[in-house]
Amino acid sequence: MPNNALSGRVPNTIGLLTALTRLELESNQLSGNILPAIGSLTNLEDLRLSNNQLSGSIPSEIGSLSNLFHLLLHNNKLSGSVPSSLCFNFFLEEIGVDCAPDPFPVNCTCDVCQCYEREVDTDTPTSSPDVDSEDSEMTTTPPAIPPSSASDIGDEDSTSTAPSSAPMMDAATPTAAPILSNGSDVAVEVSASHISIPLGVCWLFPFILPLLPF
Repeated sequence: MPNNALSGRVPNTIGLLTALTRLELESNQLSGNILPAIGSLTNLEDLRLSNNQLSGSIPSEIGSLSNLFHLLLHNNKLSGSVPSSLCFNFFLEEIGVDCAPDPFPVNCTCDVCQCYEREVDTDTPTSSPDVDSEDSEMTTTPPAIPPSSASDIGDEDSTSTAPSSAPMMDAATPTAAPILSNGSDVAVEVSASHISIPLGVCWLFPFILPLLPF
């Protein structure tokens, strides 16, 4: 049952499983001591208790497990020594322990002892350095707009064309003169020639009009 987030202590009743050949409890959160009752599991071939929180010394009863192939105890908080009787186990291929300079070294004198480096918990988030809140605030300064020079303004004014105050009238274009009927002093004006003709001489129009420069 590896990698199942099991926690707590291994119960004493584990010693009743005498027919057990494999006990794989690595990579969990087990705590407490390794029970001497495990020495009763004489048919055990694989005992894997690595990567837990087990502490205390390794019980000498484990030395009676003559059928062991693998004994993995590394990455715990164990102390003391591996029972020397295991060194005479003909089937034993590996004993995994924590060695110095590990903070919890285990002494192992067998030829099949293997030293493992302690695994680092990658699930623990690392704290990021504090960032000054004042520095983290981003301020945006609007770009400075250069003031317009007086000369530029003058150039723009000079290029603009002022509308004429009054439309130019062609002097050669005749305009209709108003005709009034009250009084002999009222005159008919012809703007083209600027000539005033009294109404009393209107009978002369047929003779004068051909002489006017239209």
